Amino acid sequence: MVTGQAKMDATTRSAITSESSSAKSEAEIIGHIQKAFAEKNSALLLLERRTHEQGQALDNAQSEAATLMAELHRTQELLELSKNQISALNEQATRTTLRIGNLRKLLPEHWEMEISSIKTVRKNSSETIQWVLKNVYIDDFFVPHLEFDTQLTRGALGLTIRCADANIDGANWLVSSYASRDGLVRIFPEAGSAVEGRNLEISEIGTTDWSRIKKLVEHLAQYLALPQQANAKLKKIDKSALSVALITLSKTLNEWPWVCRFDQIKLKDTLQTSEYHRLGISLGNFSVGNYSWPKLEYNLATVDHTEGFGQNPRLEFPEASKDVLKQWYAESSDGRGPRLELRFAKPNAFDWKVWGKLVNDDQLLIAALISSLPTQIASMERQNAHIKGLAKWKTLSQTVKTIFSDQLKGTTKS
Repeated sequence: MVTGQAKMDATTRSAITSESSSAKSEAEIIGHIQKAFAEKNSALLLLERRTHEQGQALDNAQSEAATLMAELHRTQELLELSKNQISALNEQATRTTLRIGNLRKLLPEHWEMEISSIKTVRKNSSETIQWVLKNVYIDDFFVPHLEFDTQLTRGALGLTIRCADANIDGANWLVSSYASRDGLVRIFPEAGSAVEGRNLEISEIGTTDWSRIKKLVEHLAQYLALPQQANAKLKKIDKSALSVALITLSKTLNEWPWVCRFDQIKLKDTLQTSEYHRLGISLGNFSVGNYSWPKLEYNLATVDHTEGFGQNPRLEFPEASKDVLKQWYAESSDGRGPRLELRFAKPNAFDWKVWGKLVNDDQLLIAALISSLPTQIASMERQNAHIKGLAKWKTLSQTVKTIFSDQLKGTTKS
């Protein structure tokens, strides 16, 4: 039986337990609150630090932007200054060009160049002069270094130009490639056809080179013809005989027969089917006589059935060639597009109907083009040694040339 004292003790212990539990609960709550405050405070500090860092980054960006803006303004000022300087230089260059032009009118025989060395070699009836010039102007074209020989034999003059020494600055002043020869261009005119013998090499010279070589001969002839010319290096030279020979050579070159010339030649495309074969040819800076064009594209083709390759050759001029041919018209048109075709056939057939519709200038142009066909194929053969079959096209080009020549014999002058 539980006494009153025991009940009191039990009640006291229960109250103590309850108070202890309540105190513990309050402590936990306070702990949670303190932890929450600590976390909040830590977050605020982190946010404050990030805000500060962002502020610094913004300040840095603004400072960098200001620096870039200042640099931009400075660059704009420099560009404006450069623009003004370039404009002033252009004006000065224009005035200088006009001044030089006026001086040329007053002194047409003057040639701006320096003689570096002259060496004379005499053998039997021939006299060879080896010229080395520097700072040479051929019209407005500047040549730092120029080497050539003049060979005078019984009044006839020939010219040999060295142009392939890559170790000498300016030696390659001629734009066409002469690597297949020996780095020499030989100008030794002789009687006979312009496409045979020594004349062939002259006729194969490219458009730009031809113009520069003719001007070189003209400059040299005028230089030696000046009576006041007293350059010490010329004292051992018979200037009178050489001057006369140079004037004759210059006249010969200026009256050279019209031939096809070009600075670049490219194999544009090829097409071969069971019956149709084509070479697409592109000529850059193409010229005939006194006429020139930036480009001419045409095809050398043949249509064969069972007779074998090259029985029915033809020249095809696509619509793009109407800028070159005055009388171009769409003589044929199919899946390959409209074109003017001039057809041949072995052994000696020629399409006189198409030929007769062409004006004289177009006939001269095509005649020159046909005459140079073997040379064109040979040039492509050197450039595209990896392409097989060009040999048969070279034979075909000669066939076309022969047929054309035979057909025109007695009907036109060469």
